[in-house]
This record gives sequence, C-alpha cells and structure tokens, in this order.
Amino acid sequence: MSGRVHRGFHTYANKIYSEILEEIRQGRKKDQDVYVCGHSLGGAMAVIIAEQLVADGIPIKELRTFGQPRVGTKGYCKHLDVCGIGAYKRYVNNNDIVPKVPPTFMLFRHTGELNYINYYGQIRPCTSWQRVKDQFRGLGKALSKFQFFDFVMDHGMPYYIRYTSKIEKNDK
Repeated sequence: MSGRVHRGFHTYANKIYSEILEEIRQGRKKDQDVYVCGHSLGGAMAVIIAEQLVADGIPIKELRTFGQPRVGTKGYCKHLDVCGIGAYKRYVNNNDIVPKVPPTFMLFRHTGELNYINYYGQIRPCTSWQRVKDQFRGLGKALSKFQFFDFVMDHGMPYYIRYTSKIEKNDK
C-alpha cells in the first residue's frame, strides 16, 4: 500500500477488523459476493476494511459509503483504485459537512464514484456550479425554517436512505 491513511480512521478500523474477517471466513459460502458499506466514520472504516479484506484474499463485489470523510492521501487513493475492490460508490448529500473533512490542505482526498445528491434529492453530476447552486438552495430553505445547521442535517442517514432507495430499485 502506498500513500497515507488518516490515523484515527485506521485505528478504529483495526479495532474491529479481525472480528469482521473471522465472521466473513466462517459465514461466507463459496464464491458468495461480499459487500461493504458504512455511513460517516463507518464509511471511512468501510474503505479501509474493504482494502484489507482484498489484501487478505476476500474479493469485494461492491463498496458503498454515505457521507464519508476523506480517508487518505493521493497515493492511497491511487492504491484503492487498483487494489481490486469492485465497484466503489460514494454518496454525498447536498451540504453534508462530513465529506469535507479532513480538509484538502492536509492532503487528504476522495476516490470512488461520486454520487452527488442535489437539493431536490436527485443524484446528479457534481459540477462546481451545481454545488454552488445547491448550497444556496439548501441554506436558504434551512434559514427560512430557522434551521441554522443545514450542513449537519444533510449528514443524517435518514436523508441518504430516502434519496438512495429510489436509485437502488433501478440498479437491480
């Protein structure tokens, strides 16, 4: 593995990794697909765990994260892109603050296929202009309801479930 991984995320992932590995080895039937997912800190841990599982010979069919913070540096992201994890889909809901940490000036980056959920709850391409428009829409609506923490509310898992459940039906 190359690059650097966030120490805190790595520490938490390693605390549970041996149990997860054992459960998969005991419970997985021959050639059964393995999926890894997580929200927020769990999303960051899911990325690290998926990479470790592949390194231990367990193929990952798909990795999905929701509101996941940045996990590693550019080198680690390049490693993730080629390490053998199947599809890696990363969901970000409008003004969710968590995917913006740690800040990029600390050299942490995202990888995986970005699935951006816009202000209207639709998954759209994430252009800079789209983000600016959606940020103002979200903040404006929140302020009109006297909700001053739109960026925190957008992180809630119920929103991710609501918006992605429509998409999942189309994936099948």
